[in-house]
Amino acid sequence: MQRLVLMVEGDGDAAAVPGLVDHLLSDTRGKDILFIDGDCIKVGSPGKLTGDDFRFWRRMLGVAQRRPELGGVVLLLDGDADRLQGERFCAATVARRLATVARAARAGEAYSVAVTFACREYESWLIAGIESASGQPLAHARASVPRDVRSPGGNLEQFPRDAKGWLREQIGEYQPTLDQPALTRVVDFSVVERRMRSYQRFKNSILQIVEAVRTGRHVATPT
Repeated sequence: MQRLVLMVEGDGDAAAVPGLVDHLLSDTRGKDILFIDGDCIKVGSPGKLTGDDFRFWRRMLGVAQRRPELGGVVLLLDGDADRLQGERFCAATVARRLATVARAARAGEAYSVAVTFACREYESWLIAGIESASGQPLAHARASVPRDVRSPGGNLEQFPRDAKGWLREQIGEYQPTLDQPALTRVVDFSVVERRMRSYQRFKNSILQIVEAVRTGRHVATPT
């Protein structure tokens, strides 16, 4: 068994993403080869990782490499920036740059790395499948998702910023650190997969790492 280290932006993601990845590992029969490291690494915004010639990103990769039996690293960030390091933000471009830097830290050789973005935010994925959570309680039963709630439709990856604000408008008491994991458990992510290309990419990254670890042919993706 090898270790899968997860890196995310903040507290809400750290609470929710391990459960989602655990579900995906079950779906991909990856649990016989990978286990999720219990200490999710919070890395902050993309700008923090790319600034100062990717110094902090290199440091975080070093932290992951010191964990025993490392098989893979999955980095999930929000793609809600307008500009990054003086350039117009493009999630695909930034992901490729981060993956390139990771290769210099032996990713693709000694272990695998997948860099992914939720566009625009992790909560955008929850919004894409929100109907499947209709009537479900929030954490500690503080409130429930309204039964008449509907995803706004259209291209949710171009949805205006502040997906958290949209959820608060619909639910009232939404708190990311409590309710991201609660909603992650009840949202039907097969619906999210049909609607969100960024989620498709995230799911495929888990598939890639499972296959890479199983075969011993490590990857650093995207290329």
